[in-house]
Amino acid sequence: MAYATVLSDPASFFGVAALSGYIPHRSGLPLKLTKLNGFPVFISHGTDDPIIPARLGREASELLQRAGARVTYREYPMGHEVTENTLHDLSEWLRNILS
Repeated sequence: MAYATVLSDPASFFGVAALSGYIPHRSGLPLKLTKLNGFPVFISHGTDDPIIPARLGREASELLQRAGARVTYREYPMGHEVTENTLHDLSEWLRNILS
């Protein structure tokens, strides 16, 4: 959901944090996957996610990097969840982009 919202109009956002998600680029939604030069992105994904496979998180990272986004990608030994490690890394990412 975060990707679909932000990538429909990236100029309206400062960045995006996507936790265990994927880019719905095959959905027909008008996503803007170009000209994201320096756009801050945080992606976290569980290596054992049974709902959204980790390969989709990696694919999102690669697509966004090719579009010029400044991607921070983290994988964790977890399923489809948010752990304390995820929150720690997300907090650190937020501090860095907001300072």
